[in-house]
Amino acid sequence: NRGEIQTGTVLKLTSSPVRTSQEVYDKLKDPEWTKKLEALKLLSTLSTDSSFAQEFISKQGLYLLTSIVNNREQYVGTPLAFCLKSFVSLMDHSIVSWDIVDEVFIEKVASTLDDESCYSDNNVDNTCLQTALEIIEAVLLNSDKYTIVEKYVTPGQITKLMTVCRKSSELHKNFIAVINALLMKANRQKHKEIAESLQSKMFRNIILDHVIMASKVINNDMAHQLSILQTLMLNLNEERMKSLPDPSENIKDIIELRKIAFDFEGDVASRKTMTVSRDFAKDAVKDARKLGFTNFARPLDDFNEVPPGVLALDCMLYFAKNHTDSYIKVVLENCCRADEHDCPFTQTSIYLTKILCEILKIGEPPSEDSHIYYRMFFTHDKPFEEFFCSCIQLWSKSWKEMRATTEDFSKVLSVVREQITRGLSMKPMSFDDFKERLKQFTYAEILKSWEKDRQNKEAWESQAEPIIELRKQITPDIKEMIKRQRMNYLMAGTLFCKITTRVKLKVSVVDIKSLIVGKDCSHVKENRKKMVSAQEKSDMEMLLGMEIKLRLLDTEGVRIPAKPPAIPPEPDNYNFVYAM
Repeated sequence: NRGEIQTGTVLKLTSSPVRTSQEVYDKLKDPEWTKKLEALKLLSTLSTDSSFAQEFISKQGLYLLTSIVNNREQYVGTPLAFCLKSFVSLMDHSIVSWDIVDEVFIEKVASTLDDESCYSDNNVDNTCLQTALEIIEAVLLNSDKYTIVEKYVTPGQITKLMTVCRKSSELHKNFIAVINALLMKANRQKHKEIAESLQSKMFRNIILDHVIMASKVINNDMAHQLSILQTLMLNLNEERMKSLPDPSENIKDIIELRKIAFDFEGDVASRKTMTVSRDFAKDAVKDARKLGFTNFARPLDDFNEVPPGVLALDCMLYFAKNHTDSYIKVVLENCCRADEHDCPFTQTSIYLTKILCEILKIGEPPSEDSHIYYRMFFTHDKPFEEFFCSCIQLWSKSWKEMRATTEDFSKVLSVVREQITRGLSMKPMSFDDFKERLKQFTYAEILKSWEKDRQNKEAWESQAEPIIELRKQITPDIKEMIKRQRMNYLMAGTLFCKITTRVKLKVSVVDIKSLIVGKDCSHVKENRKKMVSAQEKSDMEMLLGMEIKLRLLDTEGVRIPAKPPAIPPEPDNYNFVYAM
């Protein structure tokens, strides 16, 4: 690469990667302790260079580092920190696979997590713990050593460490990264066990108190790990979302919904027990109609669409049991409405569950570049169900505000989706805070917002080069149409002042300022020239805008580029045939 050196550049000569790697390797094998420590310190700096890493690894340097870690009783503190840091940097070059690590190495690295000397404010100790966590995460994600790692590293152990190491946000990021890796690589049964332990109040409090609340600003790396954790926790609903109802089990849920909604006596707010006071079996069809089922005889058939599957029924039952008064209010309000304003609770719940799954991307793997997380989902052991309860009440409120009918179902759906999206964008602290923020986004506010967005879009699109070209092309046609329409209006007949020969009113000569005849008259002067009146400009803008909108109907939802795409080059030859 000598040709890349510019004239006048200061050239500094150093040892080649081959020579430097050999020197470091020899010192690491030297029995003298000071030389080993010097080599480890130098290696931790040089290992980030790809050329050096290639040469050092080719000399079996990784196996030498592995043997040092396997004898970690002799290497503690600073030497161990240098060794682990060098190992991570060398592996980051992806020259060799993470499958080279064995069980002994994993055990020794994991034992660092149990070393109480690492739980201090010392930077060296933090480096040991941090690099050990990075190695464990990388082994989990990039090898098939999960069964080995889970022997020595457990979510409970990581949770305990998070309470001990309270001050280091970097360590917390690595702790959560290891938990995420354990969740992603676990089988279905193990994944469920780990997730259930992470939904405990203790773990949620640790995340809130020691991670989210501990710092005023969450850096991108931490936000990314929290986003992954949130996705993995919400994806626990994926199985139910893709499952069909089981008649032997879920019919009990339908019965429970009916009992809670209709079989009670006394004041709803003060009731503690339910009392059956009617012919329950006889009123099954009637209750199914009131609850908003479409299939009155077989209500479970309403949940055969996947997604949301039986997850919608789970959410309905959770709402009925945990927010009983609100559930009864929603159902009874619907019963009191006229038929045309009927808001079917069950159908609403099914569609709402589906759009919530779409908004939260349930069933999709964690995004590699996502940094979006919501604190409120870490405040509850049933975050999705609680989210549903807030949104179903929003739906009922919006339906009432819009005075919607069954024909407006899709319109209400789009409004509620927009309200939920805007509410989430404000990063609510809790579900109560989320409900308060939703009050700002009434139906009227959403309409104003949509109108503003539409105007901004039209203003932006009007400046796009393709739109400007289109305006130029159709402007002559619009002008001709206006001119032709005005002539047709005159030809069809209009009102003109009738001039009589018998002039009854005479004008005094002193009142006459001037007498203009022939081409000097203003209306004659502008005859057969371009139309310049304000009315013509107004008509032109209205018709031009309408014509452009009609022509762009097929591009709805497609972003129009500021400049047209480049025309591809012509093919080498035209000797081809396209068969229809």
